[in-house]
Amino acid sequence: MANPIIDRARAHYAAHGTQSMEVPEWGDDAPLMVYWTPITLSERQKIANRAKDGQSQDAMAYAVILKARDAKGDPLFTLEDKHALIHGVDATVVDRIAAAMLAAPTVEEAEKN
Repeated sequence: MANPIIDRARAHYAAHGTQSMEVPEWGDDAPLMVYWTPITLSERQKIANRAKDGQSQDAMAYAVILKARDAKGDPLFTLEDKHALIHGVDATVVDRIAAAMLAAPTVEEAEKN
């Protein structure tokens, strides 16, 4: 028999839906829309493992690679893009995207989904 608390916790996670943000710096005629689902503990641990030894830039880039999706749900980046995200783009943009992905959804965000 399934654990009813786990069932409610899963329903709560699913209720958050897909979150998004505009990234005007990376768009063509309009801001790039980046989508993601709320982070799980497993994903958070994968990202934290990248931050060991003071490599926070690696962790932020990895968060974006792991979570960023287009409107169809397809990944925007692969691990092959990590070097460019760390060494070839504006760090403040990567940090802003990663911070949004790592933050817990607000009540307002949860209610709109």
